[in-house]
Amino acid sequence: MKMRYFAALLLALLLALGASAQALAEETAQEGAFRDAAPEEGIFQNGSFSGPQTIPGEPMAVAESWEDAAYQALLGGWRSHASSISLRSLRIPYSEISAFWDVCHRVLNDHPELFYGYNNGHAYSDGTYLTSVEFVYRDLSVIGTTLDQAIRDFDAAVDEAMSQIQGVTNEVEKALLLHDWLVTRCAYNWEIAWELNSGPEASTAYVIAGLPYTAYGPLVGRDAVCQGYALAYKYLLNRAGIGSIYLSSRSMNHGWNGVMIGGRWYHVDATWDDSTPNKEGHCGHEYFLLSDSTISDTSHGHNGWDRNLITCNDTSYESGWAFLGSFAPFYRRNGLYYYTRPVNDNGGSAVGVNAVFRNTSLQTANEVCLTAELGRGIWRGGAVWLDGRLYLAPYFFDGDGSRLALVYDLDTGLTAQAALVPFTASPSPNGQYNANTDRNLGLRYNAKTREIEAISCTRREVVFSFPAVSLPSGWSGAQVGTSGAGVASGLSPDGTAAAVLWGSGSSLPSGLTLWAAFYNGSGKLLKCQMIDSDAIARANISNLRPGMVLAYLDPPSGYTAAKLMLLTADKAPVCAAG
Repeated sequence: MKMRYFAALLLALLLALGASAQALAEETAQEGAFRDAAPEEGIFQNGSFSGPQTIPGEPMAVAESWEDAAYQALLGGWRSHASSISLRSLRIPYSEISAFWDVCHRVLNDHPELFYGYNNGHAYSDGTYLTSVEFVYRDLSVIGTTLDQAIRDFDAAVDEAMSQIQGVTNEVEKALLLHDWLVTRCAYNWEIAWELNSGPEASTAYVIAGLPYTAYGPLVGRDAVCQGYALAYKYLLNRAGIGSIYLSSRSMNHGWNGVMIGGRWYHVDATWDDSTPNKEGHCGHEYFLLSDSTISDTSHGHNGWDRNLITCNDTSYESGWAFLGSFAPFYRRNGLYYYTRPVNDNGGSAVGVNAVFRNTSLQTANEVCLTAELGRGIWRGGAVWLDGRLYLAPYFFDGDGSRLALVYDLDTGLTAQAALVPFTASPSPNGQYNANTDRNLGLRYNAKTREIEAISCTRREVVFSFPAVSLPSGWSGAQVGTSGAGVASGLSPDGTAAAVLWGSGSSLPSGLTLWAAFYNGSGKLLKCQMIDSDAIARANISNLRPGMVLAYLDPPSGYTAAKLMLLTADKAPVCAAG
């Protein structure tokens, strides 16, 4: 009896669903003469620079009785990937078709996670009321994926971003960490920006699908234009409980964000805080939390946005903050912040030497300087924070033909060489950038290979990679400085040398001796002996650290590798490398 009852119920349900689908199909077919195509204007994710959006904290304008219900119905339809939804019960007058499309635009503009939705479908009516609307979706098969997989990839990227602010409650800190994660993750697509439609990059399926204009672009594709950056940042901020809107300027052909911190609005331009051509691991903060007057001054150059949307008249974050002048991402570890920025050069007035700082907050009053100099000049190369270590590429080293990559260990306080990168700066293949723009190496971490990759800015390709390994805790040593000593590895052109750094002078610091261990190709120790410091090659590295001496030792014939060790008089290790 029960089986027959459930069978009858199932049959009735199927018939009802079939009737509903048939009714909608018949309704659509009968009303073909009363359909309207959605206008393209007003859709951010289709490349527009204007359109309706909800402004957080602003009172809603008096809406027609159907608008709120239509907003929710449209949002639900896009989220469920429906091909169409019925509007009959909402009784939207056909005369309000323009207002209806504004609601459609607002839904897409308010929700960057709907990156897959196009608002170029059709609305149907019976001549008096709108009865249904059809949805059109991006063809993601052109990039070799499906809608469901694209959404999973998008959600995974968002989860990774949200992990950066786990346990963080301060809004400024949330906004900064999400800003830095986004900027270092994404590369600016200059081919689109300059409309190089004849170039091979500009005709890729990824670009044809319009993805660089969406939040998917920077979060998953890691390639976007300004609109993609702004939409992705807006979505991440909203997920973090911070209000944000999209600001745009037709005269600049550019878009960025308005961000609400503590009930006040500020400008943030993540696109212009990224570098062009892209340097992996670079992150500026020149356009972070600015007022109207500052972002429109001659040094920041923004203009043409709708000033009626928001007012940014607070300058609280334009002085006294650690991110000012920093060109590398911030790193949060055990509740503390670590970062690099320029400091005074040897106590002088010129700001041009970078150092690592530790801070309990983001205000400079609380910071502690941890290191001696990490490269001459205002360093703007790549940086990677990984497992308590900072990998960085100083501005310039050893002329053209090589670049030095350093690693600084937070736990040991030791700075050592990570690699000597064979490298010659080159112009971009399309001729838009000359070789000078390639002088700074980008750095990024490859989780699959567990290597740090050095990236050419203009060629956008890996030119060298080296292992991301820990510095042994037993090699803590003295902090490299005017009286201390440290070690590095791989300074010879073939990468087989071991090296030591010490303060200026012809001899090692008092009480230290230099030893070398020599190995064969299989790693077997063959010989260990003390080295006369006068017998090894030296170079002044004032371009890296003023007043420091670098010396290295290539393995003699018959040995494959060498490890240098600094020992105290009683043979206790200070530090080692090799």
